[in-house]
Amino acid sequence: MSFRSAAELLEGAAARHPDKPGLVAQGRRLSWAEVDRGASRVAHALRAQGVRRGDRVVLYGDNSVDLAVGIFGALYADACFVVVSGMTRAEKLAYVLRDCAAAALLADAVLAPHWVGACTLLGPDAPPVLALGGLSARGPESRSEEHTSELQSPCNLVCRL
Repeated sequence: MSFRSAAELLEGAAARHPDKPGLVAQGRRLSWAEVDRGASRVAHALRAQGVRRGDRVVLYGDNSVDLAVGIFGALYADACFVVVSGMTRAEKLAYVLRDCAAAALLADAVLAPHWVGACTLLGPDAPPVLALGGLSARGPESRSEEHTSELQSPCNLVCRL
């Protein structure tokens, strides 16, 4: 029996059952194909920011479809992921980002006040931020725009996913 990574298992599920439900949470459903496309988009965005094999990517948010897709995206980018609860405040998030030498932060857009605070504390050492929200095939949801469009901060907000 050969070893298969989580990313390979997801790719296989998307190929075999593209239209079957892959993730269901909080009233949202994504097919395996949608999960695969979302994870690929996240991986591409991470690689575009220089994330390489073995780098740590912090995912900051509550349990959600977007967070799960972000985890798969980090795996697709051959990165290690560190999940931090959305209840974690700015000071603790800054500590985690610094302590694990995060190469990127995938953060729920709704929690912008907290990750902006963490980036402020880290200053120029803050990693690039990719805001999560609306990774489904329906396209970006308004909540991403609503919570990140007015940010005036030291955050290196590179994109909204």
